[in-house]
This record gives sequence, structure tokens and C-alpha cells, in this order.
Amino acid sequence: NKSGFTLIELVAVIAVAVILYAAVIPAVKNAGDNGKVTSTMNTLRSVQTAAAGYYTDNSTFTGVTVAALAASGKYLPATFTGTGANAFGGDITAAVNADPTKVDVKLTKVPSAASTKLIAALNKSAEATSYDSPSQTLTITY
Repeated sequence: NKSGFTLIELVAVIAVAVILYAAVIPAVKNAGDNGKVTSTMNTLRSVQTAAAGYYTDNSTFTGVTVAALAASGKYLPATFTGTGANAFGGDITAAVNADPTKVDVKLTKVPSAASTKLIAALNKSAEATSYDSPSQTLTITY
């Protein structure tokens, strides 16, 4: 009666550990991405609400920028610059669309997988969305 593990038992334990590792790591990684997507969505909602307020006051989006929305502190906090404002470390900008009754909000440095999640969430509130993969820029039209 020898004590200790056989080679078969050791290999089985290592195999189970590898399977658990393979299952847990992607879930943990996606949790971080989901948090960034949620944070970015919240910031986008703030910019969208600010732009809607600007439109209500001015009857046009002409002249709308993140700086204009933050300048008075009325639409966005005066400290909001849009630089590094999305959770992926990119910028958020706003500009009038070719149709002056619409505004385009652009986010930079958005990874492809995150853009897919953002677009899916935005399709309920945005008129149009587009993603440019080489520049990692997501454009949302409201």
C-alpha cells in the first residue's frame, strides 16, 4: 500500500485544471469589457441628452461640439472635454450631421468586439451607427 499519486491521477488533475482555466479566463476578460461598454454607454447617454438639450434651446445642431456642450455647464459638466472620455481611453466628439436636425457622436479607440456590443445596444436609440475598423472609430447618428 503505497502513498502518493499515480501518473494517471496527476494527469487527470492537470487536465481538469486546464479545462477550468480555459472556461474561467474568457469570462473574467469579458466582464472587464462589459464594464467598459456599460461605462461608455452611460457617457454616450449623457452626450446624447446634452445634444438634445442643445437642440431644444437652439432649434438646430449647428455649432454643437463637446466643447460647446460643456462651455456653459448647462448641458455637460464644464470639466468634460471629451478627451479620453470613453472607457477604452479614446475621445468622444460631437458635430452636426449633414442634416442639421441630426448630430454625429464619434468615439475613438473602440475595439471591434466592444463596437459590436455598443452597436447592438445603440440600435434602439440611434438613427444610424457605423464602425471603421482600421481607425477603431465608432460613429453614432442621433
